[in-house]
Amino acid sequence: MNWLDHTRLRSLEPHEVNFEDITFYIPNYSDPFPLRKSIERVGILNRPVVQHLSNGIIPVLGRRRLQAAVAVGIREVDVLVVSSEMPATDGFLLAFMDNAANRIFDSAFNAVVVKRLLDLFPVDLVAREFLPILGVPLRGPRLERLRLLGNLEHHTLKWLADGRIVEKTAVLMAQLDPPNRALLLDVLDRLGMNANKNAEVVENLFDLSVYHAKPPADLLLDATVQELLIDNAVPTPEQAGRFRDLVRSWKFPELVDKERAFREWHANLPVSQNTKVRPAQSFETEECTVEIRVADRARAQRVLEMLKDIG
Repeated sequence: MNWLDHTRLRSLEPHEVNFEDITFYIPNYSDPFPLRKSIERVGILNRPVVQHLSNGIIPVLGRRRLQAAVAVGIREVDVLVVSSEMPATDGFLLAFMDNAANRIFDSAFNAVVVKRLLDLFPVDLVAREFLPILGVPLRGPRLERLRLLGNLEHHTLKWLADGRIVEKTAVLMAQLDPPNRALLLDVLDRLGMNANKNAEVVENLFDLSVYHAKPPADLLLDATVQELLIDNAVPTPEQAGRFRDLVRSWKFPELVDKERAFREWHANLPVSQNTKVRPAQSFETEECTVEIRVADRARAQRVLEMLKDIG
């Protein structure tokens, strides 16, 4: 049955809508400002669809348009009211198809939608009818990862949608409880690192948490971390670098000590700008690689002869 063929028109105050209800919620993490300016200037061109239930008026289609109307102070909006008998499955199908034609299916979007689809429909139906539209493989671990990510709050998923964290980092964060996840995100937010650096830090913190048998966020309460974060005299990029170095030193103390010793030794070498000295990978041996750049083959020949004499 096409429930949109059986709607009635009415006017309502947009703040009457219960936006906390997520029965038909399809996420959108884009900036709401352009939509608000458009509605402020020309109003709502496409009427939202709502459902009137015992717990109030809930949005079916056009949630963001109604929220934008509230934000810009519009007092009355024309909406289409769908039958209260429309089941959640049919309503979510409407919402899904309404968005499918004009949305980019990123990980954050897919996570919320896949989780809701799996809540409403049998797995085989989701796999057959919806996953191909979303571009999600029918088999493999991706489906369960998305279901896990779908439990994350809007704020964390927006980080994923905005590219501030990668999907692997979000999966790790999904293993934390909300307070610890909020603490970790707050630290990352203050340090302003990119997604790759955030991934490095979070992965190291989780590895350390396994070793020390404590939540990753507990490591952030370390006195050294807190002193670093409250030191306003240090520029944010430098703070971020120190924080990464600190976490890395916790995970690889011996390697970091060797790196430090190498830097101190290297600082006293009489090398020029044309000479580079590199240690063995991960300092597995005491060997070093010396790279010397010269202007021409004749000079290269002289350097090689000199090195041969040394050898």
